[in-house]
Formats: sequence, structure tokens, C-alpha cells
Amino acid sequence: MQESFKNIFSAAQPALGYLYQCRLALSESLKRIPEGEIFTVSIETLDDVVFESDGNPLEILQAKHHTKFGDISDSSVDLWKTVRIWCDLIKTQLSGLNSYFYLVTTQKVKDNSILELLKEGNENNHQKIISGLDSIANTSENKTNKKAYEAYLRLSNEEKNTLISSIKVIDQALSIIEIEGEIQRSLFYAAEEEFLEKLQWRLEGWWFQQVVLHLMGEKPQILSDELTSKISELREQFKQENLPVDDDILSAEINRSEFEKRTFVQQLNLIEVSDKRIFYAIRNFYRAFEQRSRWIREDLLHIGELDRYEDKLVEDWEIKFEQSKDELGESASEIEKKKTARKIYEWIESGDLYKVRPGIREDSISRGSYHMLSDELKVGWHVEFRDRIEKLIGEGSK
Repeated sequence: MQESFKNIFSAAQPALGYLYQCRLALSESLKRIPEGEIFTVSIETLDDVVFESDGNPLEILQAKHHTKFGDISDSSVDLWKTVRIWCDLIKTQLSGLNSYFYLVTTQKVKDNSILELLKEGNENNHQKIISGLDSIANTSENKTNKKAYEAYLRLSNEEKNTLISSIKVIDQALSIIEIEGEIQRSLFYAAEEEFLEKLQWRLEGWWFQQVVLHLMGEKPQILSDELTSKISELREQFKQENLPVDDDILSAEINRSEFEKRTFVQQLNLIEVSDKRIFYAIRNFYRAFEQRSRWIREDLLHIGELDRYEDKLVEDWEIKFEQSKDELGESASEIEKKKTARKIYEWIESGDLYKVRPGIREDSISRGSYHMLSDELKVGWHVEFRDRIEKLIGEGSK
């Protein structure tokens, strides 16, 4: 049992590191947006996180997240693993390019260490730093760092100067939890304070999706324009006249069989709507149900707002329904009744329906809300829908 806990912990650490890396990349990206900088973000390409402008690496970040407090010293594995990567970059891809290397760590740089001279804001004594790193690389017996020492010692004096002049060490960086607050502070302009956390969750969900696509090779980089566009979209959704409609709900795969016996589906079968249109109805029902439930859980609705919305939907339906009944007349055949019912339903499928709030652009919420009402027999399409469905329900229970 103890061994299994160790395995779980050891597996969790790299995962936490990846999440930290992604969250740090988002936080750093948000800091650049107010400056009007146009950039791209890459994850685990040249290094952990790369911010690039005009095709050249601008800032390269190595992120080191630790769950325990501690110091990072001159012989730290975190330092030398990072130095090895940067040495390889200087020898190959980054020769002659103006770039900055950042080592971002949640640990504290050890007092009176060489690393202290590399902290951002300190005056760098390049020769003292190089001499100190030379001494460690030549004398240390740390086997874990051996290849890093060798990579460093292969650099020429000019390349060592290039490396040291480019390095910035940021210690005691915010943890993966603390960065969440930093992201919210960067988004203060995008929504009222009460909605910032919800906006941040949605932005991070989108960001992690972009990172996955990037790591899978489906997109080469994440563009700053994409990020600003998403923030603008979310900002609009959290205005008073709007509500967020979430991508994960819109893109969810629907298991049709789970809905086949629902009353709203029976209403559509009653008027002989095609299978494909029934699937569209199921999809809209799912989207409306899930999104409305999320609005309620996140306390995004005003008191009684959904009740008033449904009352308005029923009121609009009643007008359409009664108009159709008048046109149909008392002596209509079953074929005519079904044809008229399908006309009413076409209005639900493609008409301009009333929305919970006027700023919502996604039509499936209103269409699906009608199916939720249909499921409760508050609305229907066939002129005799209540009697017919109640009869079917009664026969099914025998």
C-alpha cells in the first residue's frame, strides 16, 4: 500500500509540473497583452515556454514547480538541467539571436550563491559567475549533473558570456495555486469582480485546449491575437445583458439512446419528424439543460429569471399554437394535423426565439429550452399533444 502511494505521488509531480508550465505561460501572456505586444507562445519546443516575436525567440522560460519549501543552490539539478538545455540552444538554434533565458522556480535562491548574481534586478558580474560555474563543472562529482557540466564546458568563453548575459533567475515564484489569483488580477478589466473567477475558469479551459492541440502538432503556436480574441468573447458573455455559453457543452458528444424515451422525443415521433431532426432536438435539449444547470450552480442568474424566461417562451408558443388551431379548423384530418404541427415545430427549429438575455447569440439554448418545456407537456406541436402523449404514457406503464 505504501509503495502504491509513492507511485501515485511520483506520477503526480510531473503532471503538476506540466500544469504549472501551462498556467505560467497563460499568466505571462496576459501580462504582455496590455503593452500591445504581438507574440506567439510555444510549449516544450525550444524549452518549457517560449515567447516569440518576428520569428525569433524573445523570452525562453524554464519553469520549476516544487510542492515543498527549499533552496536552489549552485549545484542544484534544476539549475544544471536548465543550463544544459540552454547550452545546447546557444550551440545550435539560438546562435546570434537576442534572447533571454528565464529560470522560474518556486524555491528560494540560496544566500551568497552564484545564483544570487543572476536574479532579476541584480548587477551581474559575468566573470565571477563564469568562474564559479567553471569551478563547479570541473570539480563536482554529482553524476546526475555530469552531462550538463560537459555541455557547459564545451562552450567557448564568448558563448559563456552570451549565456550568462542572457540568464535571469526568478526565485520564490508564485505556486500553481497562487498563479490563479495572478491570472484573475490580470483579467480585472474583463468582468465585474463577482464574475472574475468564472471568467478565469473558462479562459483556462480554452487555454489548456489550445496547449493540447499545440502539443499534438495540430497547431504550431498559440497566437496572442487568439488569446485577446477569446478574452473579448468572454468579456461580452459576462456583461449584464449576456450569459456565458460554454464550448465544452456545445462540443459534447451526445448518446442518443439516453433520450429516446423522453417525452419531448415522443412528441416529435407523434408528428413524424425525421430521425436526423430528432437528433438535433436531443442535442439542443442537452445543451440547454447542461448550460442552464451550470448557470444555476455558478449563481449567474437573477432570482426568478429562468421562471420568467419560461413563462415568456410559453406565452409566445401559445400565440403560435392558437393561430395554427384556428387555421386547422374542427374537421381537419390526421394528416393535416401532423402537417400543421410540423409547421409549428419548424418555428422552434429555425425561428427567432426569445432568449434568456438579449446578448446571447447561441440559438440552441432557446430551442433546447422549448424541448425542456415539451418534456413537461407545457408546450407541444400536435393539436392534441397532451391527450395523445398521456395515452402513450399510460399504455407504456401497463
